[in-house]
Amino acid sequence: MKKSRSHPTHLILMWALAFSATAPVQSVKAQSAPQGASRVNDSALAEKLGSFLQAEAKERKLPSGSGQAAQLWFWNGASYKQGRANFWRSAYRKSLESAGYSYQEIDYHDIRTNIYLQEYGLTRIDDAFPKPSLIQLETTDRFNYFSATQPQTGKTLFGVWVDQSEAGDCLLAVAEVGTKAPTKAAALPAVGGANVVLVQDPLNVMKGVTPPKNPAFRALSRKGGVVRGQVLDMNGKPLSGATIVVQSSALGGFRTSATGTTNAQGIYEVQPPIGICQVVNADYRIPYNGGTLLLPLHAVDGQRDNFDSGKGHVENFVLRTWGTANPESLANYPKGGEGYYGASIRVQWFHDGFPDDGTVEVTLKPNGPLLDGKPGRTLVVRFPAKGDSVLSADFNINNVPLGRYTLTAKLRDGNDEMPMPIGKVFSNDKPVESLPVVFKPFSQSYASLERSGVEQFQVILKQ
Repeated sequence: MKKSRSHPTHLILMWALAFSATAPVQSVKAQSAPQGASRVNDSALAEKLGSFLQAEAKERKLPSGSGQAAQLWFWNGASYKQGRANFWRSAYRKSLESAGYSYQEIDYHDIRTNIYLQEYGLTRIDDAFPKPSLIQLETTDRFNYFSATQPQTGKTLFGVWVDQSEAGDCLLAVAEVGTKAPTKAAALPAVGGANVVLVQDPLNVMKGVTPPKNPAFRALSRKGGVVRGQVLDMNGKPLSGATIVVQSSALGGFRTSATGTTNAQGIYEVQPPIGICQVVNADYRIPYNGGTLLLPLHAVDGQRDNFDSGKGHVENFVLRTWGTANPESLANYPKGGEGYYGASIRVQWFHDGFPDDGTVEVTLKPNGPLLDGKPGRTLVVRFPAKGDSVLSADFNINNVPLGRYTLTAKLRDGNDEMPMPIGKVFSNDKPVESLPVVFKPFSQSYASLERSGVEQFQVILKQ
C-alpha cells in the first residue's frame, strides 16, 4: 500500500479553482493493452480523467463532447522500471500509427486544463478530501500529452502519461474525445524541381534517408598506457586539430583528465591517468560562414568505451553533420531535436483568421554546398495552418543537415497561396520574405557529445 505524500502549499490555489461540469460519461471500446501494463477498472477515476481529457480537447479545438470515460493502464511494483516510460510511449505510439492514426506529441507547457484539480481524482487539498485511489500527483512527476486522429473516420483520442519515478509507478489515461466528419481539403500542388523533396516528418527531415557508411580508418593496434585513434570526416578526409579529452577515475573516486589533438593524418595519442578511463569529449572546429563551428565527434562504433588505462584502447571518431546523436534524448523529447547532429529550426505563428484546412509551407533552400562539402536538397515542410494550440502554432524542423540556407514561407489554401514575412525571434529586424539561415555554435569552448553542436534557429511567421 502506497504511503501518503504531501504537496507544496503553493499548489492549493490551483487545486481550488472552479470545476466546470461535463456531459455524462459513457464506456469506451477497449484498446489493446500497452506492454506490461495492468488495466485499471476504476469507473469513478476513469470518468474523472475522461472529463479532464475532454476539457483539454475542447480547449485545443479538437473534436470533443463524446462524454466517454478514459481507459486507464498502470505500471507499478515489478512491472515498473525507471526510464522505461519512454519505451512504453514509443511502443504505444507505434501501435496507434499502425492502426492508421496520425499521432502528435503535445508540449506540457501548452496544456491549459489543470490536472491538479482535486475533482480529477489524482490530488487532494487536505485530509478532509478522500485520498486518490490510484496515484497522488507530485510536482516532480513527468507529464507527456498526445492526440491521435484516424483520418478516415475522424475519431480523435487524447491522452496523458504520468511518470512517477520517485514513487515507482506510471499511469496512462486515454479517451476517445470526439469524432469529426472528415473533410476533403483541396489538393495541394505537388513538389517538383531538381533535388527538391517534400519532408514527411518535420521532427526528422532525414527520416528514410540511409546514413552514409563510415569511412575506412587506419588499422591501429592497442598500446599499453595509451588511448589512440583516428578522426575523419564522412568523406574519409583526416581532420587535423581535433581535440580529444580522456578522463580517468582512480581508486577513491578522484577524477583526472588528459587532452590530446590529432595530427595531419587525423591520428591522436593520449596518455591517460591511471584508472578506468573514457573519452569524455571529442570535438572539431570547422570553418563556417566566415567563422567557425565547434562540433562534437561521433564514436564510430556508437559507444565511448570504458577501458583500463594500463591496457590501452583504440577509439576512432567521425564528424557527422546530421543523423542521430542521442537516441535516449530523442525518445524522451522528440520535438526538441537536441539529440541530432543536424540543426533544429523552430517555426512559430499566430493563426487567427487562417482557413481551418489551410497549410503553412516552409522551404529551406541550400546556399551552396553543405558543411560536408556535398550538395544539399531543398526541403519543403508543410504544417496545418491552425497549428497545435488554440491561438498559435509552434513546430520544430529537426535534423537539418548543417550548412547555409534561405528560408521562405507561404500560406496555402488549396492552389491559392500568399507569402508570409519572416522575422527572427528576439530581434527588432523588419520581417522579410526571404531569410538567410546561418547557424550559431552551441559553444565555442567545448562541444557537448551526443547533441547538436549548433543553437536552435528560431523564426516567427507574420500574416
